[in-house]
Amino acid sequence: MAKPVAWTHGFKPAITKAQQDLILWFEGMIVGLAARAGQHLGALDVESAGKFGLKLEERFLADNPKPHRFFRASIGSTVERKVYDELCGLWTGAKRVIPSGDWAGVYQGEIGTKDDIVTITFAIEYQASHSPVLPCGFKNSRPDIRLSIGAGSDGVNYEALFDLTSEGQVGHVLKKGDKWLSKANVAYVSEIVWTNDDIMHK
Repeated sequence: MAKPVAWTHGFKPAITKAQQDLILWFEGMIVGLAARAGQHLGALDVESAGKFGLKLEERFLADNPKPHRFFRASIGSTVERKVYDELCGLWTGAKRVIPSGDWAGVYQGEIGTKDDIVTITFAIEYQASHSPVLPCGFKNSRPDIRLSIGAGSDGVNYEALFDLTSEGQVGHVLKKGDKWLSKANVAYVSEIVWTNDDIMHK
């Protein structure tokens, strides 16, 4: 089963309980999407991943002389794209406010809580700052998913970063450029680990 690996040990004092709850709820949702993406991939249901899924299917069905390259190049990209596709379809009236590629860009959507309708802003494979809601900029890396959590009790805007990762690559966010854990406006960093068991339907 897909699982989260959090690299942020404790929240900053300025991060409110509501913001913490939003981060952990969003993380749990992505974990579920990653597990489902792996299961669909195992059934060769790859069309929603676009060209990446078709490439995976082609390599799987072909007599591939370098299967390790198949796994590295195709499975990860297909899981990511399937997660992106489902993530963008979950929100009421979700729209891309800044396009930046096939799936990439900044999105806004609404979710209903018991008290209100809340607008959520998130980004997929987007490096630039989108002030004020996504205050960070990235030059030497590109987070898979960024979530705006709004202003903390100090009035500063924060965001959470999520990176889809295979079991063999856990910890690779620590080696990425831009030093995600050291960014002042990053409240949380998590790897969402998709597993071979999901793909093999175990």
